[in-house]
Amino acid sequence: MTFKTFFFAFLLTALSVPIGAQQAVTASGGDFAGSDGSVAYSVGQVFYQSISGAAGDLNEGVQQPYESLSVSIFEPRKNEIEISIFPNPTVGRLNIALNERIRDDLRYRITDFQGQLWEENNLEALNTRIELHRLPAATYILQIWQGNHHIESFKIIKN
Repeated sequence: MTFKTFFFAFLLTALSVPIGAQQAVTASGGDFAGSDGSVAYSVGQVFYQSISGAAGDLNEGVQQPYESLSVSIFEPRKNEIEISIFPNPTVGRLNIALNERIRDDLRYRITDFQGQLWEENNLEALNTRIELHRLPAATYILQIWQGNHHIESFKIIKN
């Protein structure tokens, strides 16, 4: 068998083998994208292994950790606005307490983990009461905004 014949047979065999991306059989999974980023998840991954060494880390598996950082020139002073929420978990009422006089452009937003907006309103007093009775029992995200700048986020559990 000549080298050309061998090379041609090897090339034909190599190109006929299907090459696929990483695949896994999982129970469930999906992708979620919201205004603050995106996440992909899988449930039921059978095998996972992480190996660390001097040259770096190797993570086997379907879902790989990925970190994305956004840089912004707006950086509120930490002592400027102190926000506390209570009670959490809640059955129906949530209180937002601020430490200082309200600005005109301070507002809150309540979304679920699918990104659906449930409520958005201005914060007009040092203590604001939010009625959550109409919301189904779930975990929500409460975001505080000043103008177009995100100030802080809280995880709210509604029983």
